[in-house]
Amino acid sequence: MLDHAGRQRLFARALTAAFRGRGAALCVRTHRDLVAEVTLKHAPGGPPSVEPDRALLWLSPADPATGPPPSEDERFLAAEVASAARSIAMLTRSPVLNRPTAVSSCGEFPAGAVAAVRRVARLPGLAASVRPERFTAGVGDRDGVDEVYDYSTGRSSYGPEPDTVGPVRRRPSAPGLPLARVRVVGDDALTSGAVPPAITDASRQVAAWYRLDLATLWWLVEEDAPATLARIDCWIWDRAAVGDLDETAAAIAAWTGARPGGVAAR
Repeated sequence: MLDHAGRQRLFARALTAAFRGRGAALCVRTHRDLVAEVTLKHAPGGPPSVEPDRALLWLSPADPATGPPPSEDERFLAAEVASAARSIAMLTRSPVLNRPTAVSSCGEFPAGAVAAVRRVARLPGLAASVRPERFTAGVGDRDGVDEVYDYSTGRSSYGPEPDTVGPVRRRPSAPGLPLARVRVVGDDALTSGAVPPAITDASRQVAAWYRLDLATLWWLVEEDAPATLARIDCWIWDRAAVGDLDETAAAIAAWTGARPGGVAAR
């Protein structure tokens, strides 16, 4: 799945070029295309099967976002399409990049970005830290220098702004700390700038823990202190790609072992 006409247009182009360079065809589809082209079969007493069974790149959570469906029937149809496409990606026996599971639409990644980072604190042996967070109904201490996210306005600031009303999320402030990014593709790790090897290894560890073949992890790096995990992304959008779409696409093509016959991007 790719939103090849919208938010992932540049990503789709980079992927197509990367697979073409390896002599392989890439079929770009939407969830609706996948559901229309593939049949799920489940005979009594036997395992379910997918026909045709083919490798998939599960790169978008749903059909392209065009706003909420205007009617109840169309909302129901959109939910059915998303459910059927996810079932196909779960059951196909060929390789699936970021295969969905029974607990998540992308690996075992939590639905909320905050929960995804907080759960990493339970990962055994992780050589990094996770910023603790507090959620309050009101503003609380206006003299603090915590990083504050005001849900009423959708704005973040270091310390509450004068018009902050809450509810708010607070976490220890980290202004000025270098932000390092690691994009994991299979066993490969693509980094932006000089990233300590320990952070690269920790990124692979977190991605594997969430059963993600493709993930982007953002770290706050402070000298003489463990790096702090700030965010994990399991989807790639053009605006947040930081100019490395060609490199990412080449790594994905290498992950699939792309060969003549083609891979369908989902």
